[in-house]
Amino acid sequence: MITPVNILLIIIWALIVPFLAGRLLGLLTESSETGLKIGMNLSYGFMVMCVLFLVPAIPMILLHAPFHTLKHTWVLLMAAVCLASVVLSLRRGIPGREKRELSSPDCTRDAENPGDASDTDKKGVDIFTVCIWIAAITVIVFETGLLTVRMHTDTDDARFIVDAMEALSKDTMLEYNPITGIHHGIPVGEQIKDLTAPYPLFIALISSLTMIHPAVMAHTVMPLLYIPLSYVIFNMIGGVIFGEGIRKKGLFLFFLSLIHLFSFETIYSAGYTLLTIIWQGRSIVAMIMLPLTWYLLLRMGDKESVKAGDYILIGISALANAMLSNMGSLFAFILCMAYAFSYSLQDRKLKPLICMGLAMVPDLLVIVAGRLLYAGVLYK
Repeated sequence: MITPVNILLIIIWALIVPFLAGRLLGLLTESSETGLKIGMNLSYGFMVMCVLFLVPAIPMILLHAPFHTLKHTWVLLMAAVCLASVVLSLRRGIPGREKRELSSPDCTRDAENPGDASDTDKKGVDIFTVCIWIAAITVIVFETGLLTVRMHTDTDDARFIVDAMEALSKDTMLEYNPITGIHHGIPVGEQIKDLTAPYPLFIALISSLTMIHPAVMAHTVMPLLYIPLSYVIFNMIGGVIFGEGIRKKGLFLFFLSLIHLFSFETIYSAGYTLLTIIWQGRSIVAMIMLPLTWYLLLRMGDKESVKAGDYILIGISALANAMLSNMGSLFAFILCMAYAFSYSLQDRKLKPLICMGLAMVPDLLVIVAGRLLYAGVLYK
């Protein structure tokens, strides 16, 4: 049973902490220049949480460190990030709409030429737009409740949830066979893939911090968090594609949510991934982290000048994909390098390709290390 204490802990670790972490990342990379951008901060913060878990997790697993050491290390890292976020936000000031003065060029032009707006979405919200957004939010809430209330299980529970239970009950990491329960002292079978993609241990971490059983966390709490987060990121993508058109973004989310709701004809569809197994690492990659990486690439393409912070963000997103899934690290690498290659061809410059290659070095190291570990070259 989830108590008010559990709900408070969920709010802290799933909303406040990622918001502060994302705020810091946005400030450091100059991505939060206007407004608080709650959706952006939450998505960025989730990236930070994944990366700061991956970096200490790999060596600690290889060195057979107890799980509580990893947990305390991560908590200290996140506490430092949150503290830095608060300090930096206070020093720079929290931007808001009230800081946009009426004397600015945009506001002056809008006041002088109110009829110039060709897209009514940018200047006002009519009844149709409100109805579209109500319909989109209704479908999204229904989908969230569908998986939160109606639990779905499959054979992957035998590894992910059991590995999380091992960490909490035995204080070890990937040392027990999840099928037989035999203690091998090292990862066996598919557990070897989790050496460089330790997402099952991340489930254990969040479960421990919120004092909720891993099975309940995975099948009830995580869908409640991850399904809305997925649509938040799709809304960010819609903002890049459609600009500030509120109606267009509402239509985009509405039809996207309907497609997801009626796409259960195959287990490989996006709707099935989102509405049945969103708590699994590869599903988070498909519906949250890769779309976020795509958003960062689209956002970079719209800029007149690309800064180092943009490449840092993309590199961090690639590492977050790596923490969630081995396939995610490879897909992120291919997506980012393909984009940089096409960008370089378009501008006839090698700089974007070189900078993207440098940003992908950490992700590439994780990919290579994962293959070597799986082949038994580095770890036996």
